[in-house]
Amino acid sequence: MSGHTSEQRWQQNDLGDPGISELIRGGARDVLSHLQAGEELYQDLIEVFQFAGGTDQLLADQLFLEDWTGRTAPGSSPPAPETEANAAEVAKVADAKAAMLAIHELYQALTNGAVLTADRRALLRRMS
Repeated sequence: MSGHTSEQRWQQNDLGDPGISELIRGGARDVLSHLQAGEELYQDLIEVFQFAGGTDQLLADQLFLEDWTGRTAPGSSPPAPETEANAAEVAKVADAKAAMLAIHELYQALTNGAVLTADRRALLRRMS
């Protein structure tokens, strides 16, 4: 919002500042749109997670397949090929799942679902 507080109006004022109603309408529309898109992405991730086998390791194996295929296991003698995603890749999957769960919980709060108190901002920031 621009202008002095006393200059704010419901509709656009004489100075050309947008009205409070338009600002709120735009903000509400953006929040609804983003939470709906986030919920759809969450549902897609659940499907991929279940398809991969239902564990972070198996999901990382699928998502990072091209990265670990052909890579040699550190410290193996003679060099042996890796057979799964490494710990860093599994940690990335865990962070992504936590962020998506935070988005899902925000959507549940929007639709009056029961949600626990949590620091969702911290979970989302790891993926931003």
